[in-house]
Amino acid sequence: MMRIKYIECLLLLVVCVVLTSCGIQIQFDMPVPAEINLGRGCSLAVRDMERSHCPMEREAARELRRAFYHQIAEDGYYQNVDRGYGRSAQVRIELFNTHVRLSGEGKHETARLCTTVEVNSGYRNLYRKFEDVYLSRDYDGCYEFYEAAQDIARRTMRVLTPHMTTYNEYVDENDENPSLERAARSCAAGNWSIGRLYAQQALSVNPNEAEAYYVLGLIERKEGNYEQSDAMFRKAAGLKAKGKYTEAIRDNERLQHNEAIFRQQVQY
Repeated sequence: MMRIKYIECLLLLVVCVVLTSCGIQIQFDMPVPAEINLGRGCSLAVRDMERSHCPMEREAARELRRAFYHQIAEDGYYQNVDRGYGRSAQVRIELFNTHVRLSGEGKHETARLCTTVEVNSGYRNLYRKFEDVYLSRDYDGCYEFYEAAQDIARRTMRVLTPHMTTYNEYVDENDENPSLERAARSCAAGNWSIGRLYAQQALSVNPNEAEAYYVLGLIERKEGNYEQSDAMFRKAAGLKAKGKYTEAIRDNERLQHNEAIFRQQVQY
């Protein structure tokens, strides 16, 4: 019994260490350029290339087309063409072999929506991917296509459309320097100017507080001052050999590169 209690306490300690080691989370916005940029305002059509005789699969194909047209309209980057079977469109999103794959029996039966998505311009293929998504059931026990279709459409259009996403950075805490935690929490709440003051205060308490320089580097990155951000990260790396400081400098380079491409795409 004592051994079991000891193991439980040890596991609890490990969990606590893991939870606290992540530090304070700060969220950033990040522009993501289109991997395949068709040109802003390009006309798109969505076509189901193989009509199934199964009513359930025909409904799945209809839901997929609706999901794609909805996503295109929501993004507002391309133009929808849904008349004349899309013959006037510059680019076609074509769905091949859309079907529902069933497995198991009775209450253990599961279903997946499968299709191959192609993006074609004239005779040139720009993108091709097989999609296989789990289907949930509605209140009547029938398979629900809406969420699966939205997932497929969203993933495909993220490849074709410049968009914004978020990512997180983590600041380590230091119980001996409370200003550092206040700086990180202020930034996490969106109060970047207050976070800067607390980070500078943390450095006045301990001029060798590498994590305070890291916070200042994140603040400069948020404001788009990449040279100043790199300088802060280098100071942090000079005080403490930690991989995340040098990685932050490389991240700045990638972010600047992506931002330049993103701006070019959205202003086209």
